[in-house]
Amino acid sequence: LVQVPGPVHRQHVAALYRLERGDVLTVDRAGYLHEAIGSLPAELLGFCDAEPQQTFRLEVARALQVRRPEVRGSLAWMEAHGYASATALRDEEGPVGVLALPRGKRRAALTLQEAQALGRLTERLGAVFALSSAMAGARQRQLDAEAEGRRLVDALAQARNALARQGERHAIAARRLVHRAPVGRYSPASRLTAQRLEEAARTPAPLVLVVPPGVPAESFAAAAHLQGERREGPFVVIDGADAREHPLTRWLDQVTSPLLLAHQGTLVLLDAAALPEDVQRFVARLVVDPGAHDWRAPWLDAPESLDVGWVVGVREDVATLVASGRLTRELAEALGETVALPPLADRPEDLRSLCLDHLTRLGMALRGRPVGLGDDALAWLVEQPFPVNDQQLEVMLYEAVVRCPGEVIRAADLRSPTATPAGAGSGAARA
Repeated sequence: LVQVPGPVHRQHVAALYRLERGDVLTVDRAGYLHEAIGSLPAELLGFCDAEPQQTFRLEVARALQVRRPEVRGSLAWMEAHGYASATALRDEEGPVGVLALPRGKRRAALTLQEAQALGRLTERLGAVFALSSAMAGARQRQLDAEAEGRRLVDALAQARNALARQGERHAIAARRLVHRAPVGRYSPASRLTAQRLEEAARTPAPLVLVVPPGVPAESFAAAAHLQGERREGPFVVIDGADAREHPLTRWLDQVTSPLLLAHQGTLVLLDAAALPEDVQRFVARLVVDPGAHDWRAPWLDAPESLDVGWVVGVREDVATLVASGRLTRELAEALGETVALPPLADRPEDLRSLCLDHLTRLGMALRGRPVGLGDDALAWLVEQPFPVNDQQLEVMLYEAVVRCPGEVIRAADLRSPTATPAGAGSGAARA
C-alpha cells in the first residue's frame, strides 16, 4: 500500500479511505463533504481479509495484540482516530478502499447482524467505487490524451519550423550559386534562356542543359532549382567527368550515394556523357522509375522511393552524343526538354554588366578597391569571339587588372601582354 502522509481528519465520524487517490472522505453534521489526505496502516487490509465480512473490529485488535505484535500498529491507528471497525472495500480487481466507523460512546461489540449489514453496504460502496474509478480513469485518460495531443501538435509545429528553416538554408545556398551566374540579363538571348529555364523547371521531366565551354552551368541549374517544386530541398552537383564518380558502387552506396544526398531536392549531373555506360543505365532506370531501387539509408524512416529533380548537363546536342556512342540511348530517352545556354558571343548586351561585376570583385581582391572599365576596352571586348566564353572573359580581366597601372581598364591593357605591370608606373588613372 502507498501511504500518503497528511493531517489527521476529524474524529468520531465515519470515514471512507480511497486507496487509488490516497485520501479520506468525511461528512460533517451539516452534510458537507470534506476531503483530506489520509493514510492506512500497511497491514490493515490483510487483517480485514481474515475477518468475517472483511471487517476488522477494535475488540479483535485488542485481543490479538498480545500474541500478534504486528496488530499493534493498526490498533493504535484505530484508537487514535476513534474507530470501532474497519471494513475493506473491493471491486473485481482487488481492494479499493476502507470504510471506518466511529466508536463514539458505544461500548458493546459489533453484532452479527450489524456486521452483515456493514458487509452489504461495503459491497455496494465497492461497486460505486469501481464505477467512480472507471470514470476517473476514463477522465484521466482523456486528459492524458489531450495533453499528448497538445504535445504532438507542438512537436509537429516545431518539426515544420525546423523543416522550413532547413529548406530556407537549402534555398539560400542555391541562391548564392545563382549569384555567380552571368549577371547580365539585357541581351535577348539571356532573357529567352531565363524564360525557358523557368518554364522547364516547372515540369517533372529532367531538364537538359547544353553547356558551351566556360559557361557556369551550376549557376543556371541553381536558377532552375529555385523555380521548381523542390526549391527547399538540397542542391547537389556531380561532375560526370570526375573519375571518382565513375564506379557504380558509389551510386549504390546506402549512405553517400549522390542520389540519396539529393533526396527531395535537385541533382545536377554535369558532363553526363562522361559517365560509364553502367552508371548511365542505372541513372536512366531511376529517372524513369524512382522506385526501381530499394534504398535503406540509416537516416530514412523506412525504405522509400527517391524524390529527385534532375538537371543534366551535356557539351553537345543529345542526338549527337547518342550517335557517337558517348550517351546511352536509355538515358537519352529518359531526359526531358533541352535548353541550350547561349555563348558569350551571343550576349554582347550583357558584357558591360559582366565586366563591371568581375572588375569590382577582382579589384577588391587584388587592390582593395574596385577597378573601372573604359569605353575603348568595352568596344574591343564586344568584337572578341570568346571561344571559352565567361571563363575566358574572367581570365582576360584578371590579367588586365594585374597589368593595368591605373584605376580604369583600357583596350591596351586587354590586348597588350607587354603593358606595364601594375605598380610600375606612377599609379595615376589614365584619362
